Formats: sequence, C-alpha cells, structure tokens
Amino acid sequence: MEEAPPPLPPLPPIGGGVTTLDGSTPGPSVAMAAAGMPALRRIWDDHYCKKCMVDGVDGWECLRCGMKHKPVHHTRACAHFAKMPNEGVKVCTAEIPNVEFRRYLDLWQQIKSKKGGSIKTKLSISETKEYHLDTAVEQLMETKKKRTKISTELQEYYDVVGSSKSTYLPSGQPAIDTAFENMKQQDLNQMNQARMDVSIATFFHENNLSDSAAESPAFAMMIKNARLVGSDYKCPPRKAIGGSLLDLNYKNCQERNKKTLLAEADTFGLSWLSDGATISRMPLINILGLCANHPPTCVKIHDCTGHMTEGNKKDASYIAGLMEDVVLQYDPDKSRTTLFWFDGASNVQKAGRILEAKFPRAYSLHGGEHVVSLFFSDVSKLLPIKASISLIFLTIYVTTHI
Repeated sequence: MEEAPPPLPPLPPIGGGVTTLDGSTPGPSVAMAAAGMPALRRIWDDHYCKKCMVDGVDGWECLRCGMKHKPVHHTRACAHFAKMPNEGVKVCTAEIPNVEFRRYLDLWQQIKSKKGGSIKTKLSISETKEYHLDTAVEQLMETKKKRTKISTELQEYYDVVGSSKSTYLPSGQPAIDTAFENMKQQDLNQMNQARMDVSIATFFHENNLSDSAAESPAFAMMIKNARLVGSDYKCPPRKAIGGSLLDLNYKNCQERNKKTLLAEADTFGLSWLSDGATISRMPLINILGLCANHPPTCVKIHDCTGHMTEGNKKDASYIAGLMEDVVLQYDPDKSRTTLFWFDGASNVQKAGRILEAKFPRAYSLHGGEHVVSLFFSDVSKLLPIKASISLIFLTIYVTTHI
C-alpha cells in the first residue's frame, strides 16, 4: 500500500519570511509562482467561482461553500474567498488549502492597492481643480470689473480700531463697523457667485454637455435645491443615478403620463400608434398613445431580442399581442380605444385588423408618415368616391372618342 505524500509546508507570511539576493522581500505573487500556483488576475479565473443566474439576475456561486450571491461584484467575490469581513458579503465557510488561500489574499491586496491609488489620484485632481478654479475666479472678477468694496488699507484700519458696540448711530445711519460688515458680505457674495459660474462652466465643458442644458428647467431646479442642502451633502454615485434613481424617475414619468393621457379619455377616446425600429442591432417596437387634449406620448418601448433569437418574427399576431397588453392597462373594458395607426407594412396592417376584432369600437388606419398612397387607395374604394371616379373616366372617354 502506497504511503500518502507528505503535506505541503506552510508558505511564509505575505510580504515577509522570504528574501531575494539583494535582500528585498518578494511580493505574494512571487511566492505563489514558487509554489507552482499561478497568481489570479480576476476572481472569475478561479474554477471555484462560477457565474450563474440567481433569482433571475446575473450572480455568482462559490463552489467551495455552495453560497450564491447577486449581483456580479468582483470586489465582494474576492472578499468572500479571502474571508474578509465587513465587505458587504458573507465570508466563505469552507476550509481552503493554504496555497490556494494565499492566491485569494494576493488578489485582495492587489484590489485594495489599486483602490488606494485611485483615491490618491482623485484627491490630487480635486486639489488641481481647486487651484484652477481660484485662478479662473480672479480672472472673471477682473473681466466683470467687480472690485471689492473694502480696500486693503480700510481693512487694516478697521482691524486696528476695532468695532463699536452700537449698530446704528442716533441719526439712524449704520455705524462704521456695521457698514464694513455689509461691504464684506457683498464682497463675499460676489466671490461666491463667480466661483459658482466657473464651476458650472467647467462641469459643462469637461463632460462635453450642450450649452443649452444650462437653460433647461431641470437644471434650474437642481441649482435651486442645491441651495437648501448643507455642506455635508454628498452627490449620489453613478450606480444610483443609473439604477434606483433612474427607475424612480421612469416610474414617476410613466404614472404622470398615464394620468394626463386618461384625463379626457372618456370624452374623446384614445388613439394608439406603433412602429418598429432597429437601433444598434436591437429590434424594438414602440407604442404611443394620444388623446384629443394630449400630444402623442410614448408609453412602451419593447425589446424583441429574446423573441427574435428564438427564431420567431415580428409578425402580425406578435405585434397585436404586444399592443393588446399595453392598451388593456389604459382601457381595461375596451370602451375608450377608437383608433390604431400603423404604417403600410403588411405585418402591422394585419395586426391592425386583429386589433379591430379584439376592440370592437376601434378601427385601424394607415399612417401617412410613410406611404400616403395607401390612404388615397382606401379613400378611392369608398362607394361615393368610386362612383365619382368612374363617372370622370367615362366623361373623359366620351369626350375623346366623339
């Protein structure tokens, strides 16, 4: 019976215990290479960390302890395997061999060092921006010829003499120290306004924003609300702006549009427009609703990628089903919908006829934005118009052959 191989000796602590010829201490990646274990560049390269779907969203699973986490977050996944507490994720409860555990610690140290470097870079950039801001403010004040109310000589005299106890003299005029304070406040307000002007301009220029955005009501509202918060306010991070706050604005906008769209729907009825488009190889279908007192409003943009990748097409039944699901949210009893507008494509025209059968009080029309000829083709089929056209052709024939 063969004897089991002896266990591997424990590696020296990270950053110490091993020295090179020049007396320096090798990094943890060098120790890993000496042990025959390649260093990890990403936690996803480790075969014990597997990306998967968790509760319908992208996540990952630790094959050591069996825990599943969401969403996909590289730093938290590395903290899980490196068993770092208080990092927003539960640590791995499985026993990890020493050699493999050192690889996780190595990757964790790399992540923390990169984050520390980025923080120092941001601080350096902030200091540089403050310096340029002060310089730009001085130039702006000179351009506007806004001189301070209090000269240097007056300020020195005021500091030597000091302030009196009275605010106003018996004659009703403000005392000297009160006048000085008022002038100092005016100087401070002018300086703060100049700093705000330069800060706004720098923000627009560095982010390549349109100049017209400075005149938008949303920007004016943001500046107005900025006056009401204290110095401890922190701007929301980009993930919140593109995540929870975006969802909140979308929900509020959708609810507001629905309320205004249905305000007079019982009197004037609802009309619906739809069209397909492919943007950046993404097949989309938009649905717009309008009422007599309300302009066309987008109520739905549906991504058809999943439907198309399964080998299906944007046929009449599929488009009619999408339209029906949306319209029923605004007209559940099918009593308000009167019109469906589509362009001249055969699939959407068939979808219009399907919707006419499902909504008995509504009918479908050709949209005139693409093919106006279809509209006149429908008009020419009406009995009075058809009879008039026949009479015109008969008159032309008679006059030319007699």
